[in-house]
Amino acid sequence: MREKISILLISIAIIGFQLAIVNVLSYSQWHHFAYLAVSIAMLGFGSSGVIIAIWRNFFLSRILFVLPILFLTTGLSMILAPLVINSDWLRFDTLLLFSSFNQLLKLFGTSIILFIPFVTGALAIGLFFTAYNHQINKLYAYNLGGSALGGVLMIWLSNELFPMHLASIFGLAAVLGAPLIRFNKSTIVLTTLTLVIGLLTLCIQPSIPFTSQYKPLSKALLIPDTEVSKQTPLSKGTLELITSNSIRQANGLSLNYIGKVPLVDIAFLNAQPYFAFEKEKSDSSFYQSTVYALPYLLNSNGKTSLHIQPSSTFFISLANVFGYTPNVIEPIEFIADSLTNYPLLYGGVNIKQSYPRQILHKSSKEKWDIISFPTAGNTGNSGLNALMEDYLFTTNTALNSFNLLEDGGFLVLSSVMDNPARSNLKLISLVTETLRTLQLEPHQHMLSIRTWNTLLVMIKRSPLNLDEISNTREFCKTLGFDLVHPYDSSQHNILMDENFQHISNLLIADSYNNCITNYPFNLRAPSDNSPYFSQFVKLSHFKYYINVFGFDSFTYLELGYFIVWVSFIICLIISLVAIIIPSLVKYRSEDKAYWIYLYFSSIGLAYMMLEVVFIQKSILTLNNPIMASSIVISSLLCFSAVGSYLSSIIKLSRIPQILFVIGLYIILYSILSDNIINHISSYDLGIRILCVVVTISPLAFFMGMVFPIGMRMITKRSPNQIPIAWGVNGFFSVLAAPLATITAVEYGFYQVLAFSAILYMACIPLVYKRSRLL
Repeated sequence: MREKISILLISIAIIGFQLAIVNVLSYSQWHHFAYLAVSIAMLGFGSSGVIIAIWRNFFLSRILFVLPILFLTTGLSMILAPLVINSDWLRFDTLLLFSSFNQLLKLFGTSIILFIPFVTGALAIGLFFTAYNHQINKLYAYNLGGSALGGVLMIWLSNELFPMHLASIFGLAAVLGAPLIRFNKSTIVLTTLTLVIGLLTLCIQPSIPFTSQYKPLSKALLIPDTEVSKQTPLSKGTLELITSNSIRQANGLSLNYIGKVPLVDIAFLNAQPYFAFEKEKSDSSFYQSTVYALPYLLNSNGKTSLHIQPSSTFFISLANVFGYTPNVIEPIEFIADSLTNYPLLYGGVNIKQSYPRQILHKSSKEKWDIISFPTAGNTGNSGLNALMEDYLFTTNTALNSFNLLEDGGFLVLSSVMDNPARSNLKLISLVTETLRTLQLEPHQHMLSIRTWNTLLVMIKRSPLNLDEISNTREFCKTLGFDLVHPYDSSQHNILMDENFQHISNLLIADSYNNCITNYPFNLRAPSDNSPYFSQFVKLSHFKYYINVFGFDSFTYLELGYFIVWVSFIICLIISLVAIIIPSLVKYRSEDKAYWIYLYFSSIGLAYMMLEVVFIQKSILTLNNPIMASSIVISSLLCFSAVGSYLSSIIKLSRIPQILFVIGLYIILYSILSDNIINHISSYDLGIRILCVVVTISPLAFFMGMVFPIGMRMITKRSPNQIPIAWGVNGFFSVLAAPLATITAVEYGFYQVLAFSAILYMACIPLVYKRSRLL
C-alpha cells in the first residue's frame, strides 16, 4: 500500500507543479508558455522511458535505494526551480527570442531547469510500473487519481498563494513520499534536510516572478509616481492595482476635444491591463466626444444597457451621462466589488458577477436597448493573442446577443485600428457574417465609424432609417470622425493602411467570400468551433509575408503564432532524437516491436488532444474557464483511473472492441455536443456540471483501459519493452498540446475530434491478432 500512496503523492506534485509553472510563465512572459510547461512535462515522461530501457537492470537491482533519491530530487528541484528560472542569469524575454541568440540560450536553460523535476518524477513512476508490472492497473489508477487530486488542489491553492510560492509548495508532496518507500534513518535525515531547505526557500523567494520589460505593467511602472498598491492571487492569475498621478485614458476620443481627460488607476491581470478606475469626475462633454457616444445619441429614448466585461469605469459613466442605468457583467470578484462601491459615477449601476457567456446564452425575457462588448484586439502586442481563445468574439455569441436586443436596440463592438489592417477588418467580417446568418442585409443594419486608433461597429436589430444615418454623418462631421459604413468620402483621419476602406466595402458587399480568400491575412469570422479572433496568419501566404515584411519583422508582427509552431517543431525533433532513434538502435534485433510505437504514440496523442477539446467545449457549457478546466481534467483522470483499475478483469481479446467504442463515442460526441450545450445552457450550474461529468465519464472510463491493457500485452511477451512503451506514450503526448492548438486554429475543434477518433480506430488492426494470441 505504501508504494501506491507514494505514487499518489508524486503524481499530485507533478501535475500541481506543471500547472503552477504555467501561472509563473504566464505572468512573467505570456500565456503561450503553457505549451512549454506541458511539453517539458511530457518530455520528462518520455525521457524516463528511454533511461529505464537503457539502465533497466541497474535501477531494478537498487530499486529501494534509487526511488527515495528520485523522490527527494524531484521535490527539491521543484522547490528551487521558480527561484532559479527567475534569476538574472537565466530569465529570458519573449520578444527578444528571434533577435538575440543569448535569449534563446536562456530559454533553453530555463527548459533544462524545468525538465529536471519532470524527468526524475516520471522516472520514479516508470520504475514502479516496471518493478511491479503485475499490478500495473492499480498503480496506473493511483497515478491518474493523484494527478486529478493535484489539479483540484491547484485550483483551490491558486486563490490563496502567489505563483512562485505555489510552484514550490507542490515539491513538498514529492519529498513526503520518500520515507514511504524506505523508512530508515538515512531517508528520514535526507527528507528532513530537504524540507528545511524547502521552507527556507519559501521564506526568501519573492512571491511575484520577474516580469518581461515589454509587458504593459513593466512599462506602466516606469512612469513617475506610479506604484503597485494591491496584489491579489486569483485562479486566473495575479491581480495587481497600480495607482498613478500621471496615467490618463482616452477611449476613442475626438482630436477636437480640448477639455480635461481624467486620471485613472489600472488593475492588471498577469501584468496585462484589465480594468481602469477613473480617479476623478470629468465633464460630460468628455464622454460625449468619443465614438462610444454614438449609440446613445441614436437611441435617446432607451434606458437599459448591458456592458459585457467593460475595461473601464469610462463606459459606465458614459451610460450614466446619457440617462442609462448600466448593467455590468464582470467575472472577477475584486473588480465587481470595487464597482459596487465606486463613488465617482454619474448615476446608478447594477453589477452581475458572472462570466459573460453565462448571461448571454441564458434564455431570458429581459431585453436591452444597448449591448456593449469590450474592445477587441490590442495595440503593440506583436500578435501575442493569436492563439488565445475568445468566445466573446464569435458569430455564436453575436447571434445570441442580437436576440437580446429591443427592436430598436444596438449591439456595439469596437477594435483597435492596426497596421496592416487585421483586427479591425476581422471585426467587420464578424458583424457581416452574423447578419448574413440572420438573413439580414449588412448595409441595412450596420453602422461603422472610426478615429485614428479606434473602430466602432454597431448592429441595429431593426433596419436603419434615414434620420439615424443623417445624425451619424453630423456626429462625425462635428467631432472629426470618419464614417466607414455607409461610406463618406470626407475623411478626417488619415490611415497608414490605405486598403482598409476598400476591403471593408468588399466585406460588407457581395464579395465577402472572394475577399476572405484573397486577402493575405485571415479575416474569416471566428466561431465557437475556432474562436481565435486575433489569429491572422495564413500558412498558404507565408512566402508573401516574408517578401513583404521580411522574416524578422513578420515573426515579430505575429509572434504568438510562431511560438507554438516553433514549440511543435522542437518537440518533434527532440522526440525523434531522444526516444525513437535510441529505441530503434537498442531493440533493432527484436521482432514485431513496431506496433508498440504506433499503439502507444496514437493513444498518447489522442488522449491529450481530446482533453484540450473537452475543456473548450465545457467552457461553453459552464461559462467559466477555470471551473471547466478543473472539472474536465479531474473527471478525465478520475474515471480513467477507475477504468485502469478495472482493466485487470478485462480479457486482452476485448481491446479491439474497447478501441472501437472509444472511436464511435468520439464521433457521436462531435455530432451531438452542440445540441447538448444549447439544450442545457439555461439549466442551473449544478445540473450543467453533472451533464459535463456524465458526458465525459464513459469515454474517460474506456480510455483509461487501453494503456494498462497494452502494457499487459507487452508483459506477456516482451516485458523489457515496458519502458519503451512508457517513453513513446510520453513523448507523443508532448506533441499533443501544440498539435491540437494548431489543428484547431487552422481547421477547428471538430477536426481535432475527428483526428482523435482516427487515432484510436487505427490501433484496432495493430492489436487485433496479437490480443487473441496471448
